[in-house]
Amino acid sequence: MHGECDSGDWTTSSAEVWYNNPGLRDMPNQLGFRLPVFCDEFGSEADSLVCCHAALIEPIQVGLYFEDDRLLYDPLEDFDRFWPPIKQALCEAVSS
Repeated sequence: MHGECDSGDWTTSSAEVWYNNPGLRDMPNQLGFRLPVFCDEFGSEADSLVCCHAALIEPIQVGLYFEDDRLLYDPLEDFDRFWPPIKQALCEAVSS
């Protein structure tokens, strides 16, 4: 987690989440996002809340995609590749 700023009873930090799928030939690099993390006033990781709202996720490293021999950047494709594995992992954690 990174940098902290106090906002009342909650401390705001951030967590970096990286995603790379080597099985995709049209995705030559990994994606990186910074997500806000809210902790109680004591900074306990047990009482932390990671916010996955699309409006608050900050791209750290954008994805590049091959299309017809061109290398392109597509922020919507980044989110479409990043979110499903995160959602699946969260749903599995809740159901177990």
